[in-house]
Amino acid sequence: MDFQQLGDCTKDTGLSPAVDFCSTQSALTKPGQAHWYRFNVLEANSAFTLHFLVRTQNGRVRMGLWFPGQAMDSEPSVSADVLLSSSFAQEQYITIPAQQLFHSPGIYMLQVMNEYGAPQYSLRADLTPSTTLLAAEDRKHLQTIINDCCPNGSFSMVCHMLTQAVAAESMDTDLCHQSAVQCDSKGHITDLVLQGANSESDLTCPKFSAGFAALPKLTRLDLAGANLGADLPTIGKALAPATQLKWLVLRTAGLQGELSCDIILPSLQLLSLTRNRLTGSIPECFTQPKGLLHLYLSDNALSGPLPDFSADSSLQLLFARDQFRDGKPSLGGSLPASLAAAKNLQYLQLSNTGLTGGIGELPAGMKYFNLSANALDGPLPATPPIHCCAYFNLSANALEGRPGRSPYWPRTSTCLPMPSRAPYPPSLLASYFNLSANALEGPLPALPTGLVSLDFSLNSILGRLPDDMSAHAHLVDLQAFANKLQGPLPAKLPPNLVQLAVAANELDGEVPALPRGMKYLSVAQNKFEGALPDGPGAAGLWFADFSSNKFTGKIPSAFSQSEGLVYLNVSRNQLDGIEAAGAWSTPVLVTLDISNNNIAGHIVPELAQQPFLAYINLSSNKLAGNLKPFAAALTADTRIGAVFDVSDNQLTGDISEGMMYLAAFSTAPTAFPSWNELDTTGYPVKVFNVARNNLDGPFPSFLSTALVGLVAQHCSDTPGSCNMYVAINGGNNKLYCPAKADPATKALLPEDYSLLARQNVGCVAKDGVTYEISMPHGVAAETYS
Repeated sequence: MDFQQLGDCTKDTGLSPAVDFCSTQSALTKPGQAHWYRFNVLEANSAFTLHFLVRTQNGRVRMGLWFPGQAMDSEPSVSADVLLSSSFAQEQYITIPAQQLFHSPGIYMLQVMNEYGAPQYSLRADLTPSTTLLAAEDRKHLQTIINDCCPNGSFSMVCHMLTQAVAAESMDTDLCHQSAVQCDSKGHITDLVLQGANSESDLTCPKFSAGFAALPKLTRLDLAGANLGADLPTIGKALAPATQLKWLVLRTAGLQGELSCDIILPSLQLLSLTRNRLTGSIPECFTQPKGLLHLYLSDNALSGPLPDFSADSSLQLLFARDQFRDGKPSLGGSLPASLAAAKNLQYLQLSNTGLTGGIGELPAGMKYFNLSANALDGPLPATPPIHCCAYFNLSANALEGRPGRSPYWPRTSTCLPMPSRAPYPPSLLASYFNLSANALEGPLPALPTGLVSLDFSLNSILGRLPDDMSAHAHLVDLQAFANKLQGPLPAKLPPNLVQLAVAANELDGEVPALPRGMKYLSVAQNKFEGALPDGPGAAGLWFADFSSNKFTGKIPSAFSQSEGLVYLNVSRNQLDGIEAAGAWSTPVLVTLDISNNNIAGHIVPELAQQPFLAYINLSSNKLAGNLKPFAAALTADTRIGAVFDVSDNQLTGDISEGMMYLAAFSTAPTAFPSWNELDTTGYPVKVFNVARNNLDGPFPSFLSTALVGLVAQHCSDTPGSCNMYVAINGGNNKLYCPAKADPATKALLPEDYSLLARQNVGCVAKDGVTYEISMPHGVAAETYS
């Protein structure tokens, strides 16, 4: 394994408290790519606390630390805590106290793994010697903060930590050795992180506190999750003496009132005011600062229009998404024409803010542009294109026109050359592109080979996908559902494709061999035919939807014996069987829908042994035999089949008592994953449907007892009430009514009749007539409702 270097910290001679810190910068350009760092901690030289801090741009990472002797294929001993996170940027830390290092010397392994995007990251390791304790001057200022922000009797973790820090006499409770707090070599606080839990007992400072600005070396202040109750003018004036403060994080800190220029301190480089109760318009000082680089204003109730930008503004990043008041987007207005002049602005996130109008010219250096879920209209602009934009999202607007005629359609040839120090190749530029849910039409333009993700779903795009996409080596996500695409899928799909969604088009032909790494495939509602895909690529899917096509043949063993398959829908095709049905093994399958085919055979008991199988729809096939083997495999401990539908088949025999162990009859709630789409199929949450078969035998007594729990839910007297649907009649089903005279023979009680009547359940009397079970004569329905 190749290990990355982190200065003197990764030398084989071991870590030493004489090293103040080590840092490096790198990038992860591939999904799941990881960098490993190796640190040697010597028992004789371990008198220090070790802090790791990673900051990312253009994506997110996951950081973990493995202690000496721990297998690297196991879960990490410590996972990083998150300080700041968005779709673009992130900050995480890990702190290992000196006691841990002393008792567990040896080789520590640190991993930084790509979790999203193509993150560029900086990694820093700080070593705080055990001899470094909080300076007396800083203790005094912390006491001021306690007096101002910790009401008498406050039991918050933050106030408790500050109180301990003031009184600390050893490294065990000294603030310089706690969590994300950092001190310099003289014990002065440089990074003060006091993140709360958004409770009333957290830091409460309506007048803020002069103690923060009095800390002489403070460069970072993070009060996320506090309950400050202060306004920005008060905070800005209190922090004005903090001339070295570069990072100020007041996310979810109980702020109120309007934005104020007082908070734009000359030294600030990052300001986060996300998730507060801020109102009013955005002053120009926020879009035209002279030192501020990153500004986060998302999740407030700010109003528009946006102020002008300027060419000399230092601002590189502006995130102000999700501005709502009274349940409606509150920002509104249009993009100012001056946006094009903001030459330093590279990252702009204004989704879900109520923006209207068109899109003008953008800064040439834009790398991240997200204006999704607004009310932008008009054609895609014909102004100069975005150069080297790594993320471009205009989804869920009302943009019109033909994408191929606009330079905003991604073309690798339009990107400016990247400098040699760029951490990823030029082919990755303009790599994340989303124009879904607009009103675009016309033929599909050429697709550049440098794309990583492309989504133009929910438009009216015509044409064919390329016949050969093997050169699109970076493409991992292609979504084009609900368009007017025609012709076959590419004979050679992108080799690293993970997700392909082309449902609801007019595609035809056969589905080609799938790449080995593919996880998600949706080709529903097209005109595909031939056999379902098989082989290693198909076996690796976790989501597979082939519904509403013309597929023939059998369901391959790649699906019936899949270790990772969670969702399989092959309904409404012309399939006639299942390969290796008797050896069915899908240990994580949740949804199985093979309805409306020509599948013959039996319902195999192995289905009952799949531990997470909540949705089972085998209806409208040619299944024969009886339900006894399947019912015998059900147990009270493993509840599967919250939805169980085998209607419209050729099943015989009785309804075995073992069917009572289906999750459909459990009083426990059933939670389906959001992608299950049960709401759109018309199914209630729980279903037991064996209607229109050839069943006979006694009326299943468990139906009354298993459904008694629904009475307590005050169900209405309508079929399918209480999110439950029962159907056992129709076709050639003949279930004989139970005797009603003798309770010892499990006669139905009046409340049982009331319950079953709501489901329109019937039985057959000795004279052969089918009776709908209804209320006993002379008993009012409301008695049992």
